Amino acid sequence: MVNNIAKRIVPLCVLLLLIIGVGCSGDEFKYTTKHANFVFDTRLHGHSVALATALGNVGVFCSVSETLSGGQRSFRFDNHQGLVDVVPFNAIDARQTQIIGQNNLLIIGYGNLDTPAPFFAYDGECPHCFDNNAIPLKSYPLSVNSTGIAQCKTCKRAFNLNTGGNMIQGEGRYRLVVYRASNTPKEVVIVKN
Repeated sequence: MVNNIAKRIVPLCVLLLLIIGVGCSGDEFKYTTKHANFVFDTRLHGHSVALATALGNVGVFCSVSETLSGGQRSFRFDNHQGLVDVVPFNAIDARQTQIIGQNNLLIIGYGNLDTPAPFFAYDGECPHCFDNNAIPLKSYPLSVNSTGIAQCKTCKRAFNLNTGGNMIQGEGRYRLVVYRASNTPKEVVIVKN
């Protein structure tokens, strides 16, 4: 009797484990659970050459932050090739809650090692040095070079933006914080988590 029950339960358990294994695609581990909310409709704003260069070319990345310019809330775009634009918020931007990364810095762009090129949005803080719970909050921004490598000037770790933010220099276990992002055919950049 016990042997007969075991013969039925073991295959059922194996089948259940296979179903659970197939159901986990890995996508849930690719993106962070940290919050971000950034929407930029290029049709409704003044033209940003720095952002357009990153959206129109693979391997070019653009930092996005919120700043005050002339007393007005604005987006600052820096594409790490010397182009910097400051674009004032419009009425839609002012009504939305902008969460630009963990500490007001996103890095967006298309990777250059896959076809079609994937669109990435990274947090602009070093995942090893930055602590969102620290008091006082201290920034450890990443600097990005023209080849798509982001580096922390504090710990000297480097990350490849073209390949999903994996660490290419230094020791540690963290890759860059990656947010869900898209760039629609109508040129609306969306980063939402």
